[in-house]
Amino acid sequence: MTRPIRAKTGRAVRSFDIGRRQDLFLIAAVTTVIVIRLQLWITNYPSLSPGELHIAHLLWGGVFMVAAIWMLASYIGRRLIAPAAILGGIGFGFFIDEVGKFVTADNDYFFQPTAAIIYVVFIALFLISKWTGARRMGERERLANAATLASERFIDGMSPDERRMAIALLEPIRSSDQASELLDFIERTRPDGEEEPGRLERLVIWMQRAYEDWVQTRWFQIVMTGAVILSVLITAAGIVALVFFSSGSDSLAPPGYRADGLESLKVGNLIPLISSAISSAIGIAGLIPLLRGDRAKAYRRFRLALQISVFITYPFIFAESSFSAVTGLLVTLAALGTVSAMLRQESRKAPKPTPR
Repeated sequence: MTRPIRAKTGRAVRSFDIGRRQDLFLIAAVTTVIVIRLQLWITNYPSLSPGELHIAHLLWGGVFMVAAIWMLASYIGRRLIAPAAILGGIGFGFFIDEVGKFVTADNDYFFQPTAAIIYVVFIALFLISKWTGARRMGERERLANAATLASERFIDGMSPDERRMAIALLEPIRSSDQASELLDFIERTRPDGEEEPGRLERLVIWMQRAYEDWVQTRWFQIVMTGAVILSVLITAAGIVALVFFSSGSDSLAPPGYRADGLESLKVGNLIPLISSAISSAIGIAGLIPLLRGDRAKAYRRFRLALQISVFITYPFIFAESSFSAVTGLLVTLAALGTVSAMLRQESRKAPKPTPR
């Protein structure tokens, strides 16, 4: 007799594609905020509403989020999930861009800590995304996801990729009666053919492949490693100059100017200073294994140094410099993504341990 898998109340079933969907949402939201602020800066913050009317970004955000919710609430199938995640991200970007108006008594859109608030919100969402997707999928989640993929046969047709993913989800639990029955059904189901990707998807695929190819080249690794090392050394030199030569007779300030010493720094300045010192020390420590030829260990230390900058240093930089810190953050994120890709490349080249 088939033993049913009882639903556990209080625990929702995660999608196997949870990481990609959440990434689409966050990328769309972050891009929307950057585009809005850049467009306003280029056009000198024009008033786009006639007369006494003012159509706030919040309303446009509501339109996009309603469209995303409407799509998910009205239709079934996987085809609309990615567009809904993108529309929801765009809507959230419009919404969070106006946060300054709702945390100030005078509805100040230009409230200086706004950038830091937005940045912290995105960091929190990113960490929550990684936490929700980190747990290994159990039998119930594997079965539910495979059944959802199998149902695509009756909606838009099951593609070869969907069929392979459903089989991969069921393989570890094929001893279960329900998993065995579903696996037998999927294996007997012929895929409906590869779905031709659209222009935007083809562009993204091409960029990903080109990026992976670049990462594998020796010259690219040398250039990026040198850029990271140079950045770490410049940061370390700046910290040393601030600590030892920022005041008194040894001050590096130009003639006629007075340098601010450590005693004049606020807590909001000291925390990023300390985190920068820690990330610089870790980055410099990465030079040792790099000189010894252990690139994987060096890349792990470089990645940790960059992660400290992204998660600890930059929230305070945004609080101090507002959206002018976006350029530096984008460069740091690009370096972090590149170092992570280089580390993955080194991990693939490392010999796997032989089973005993």
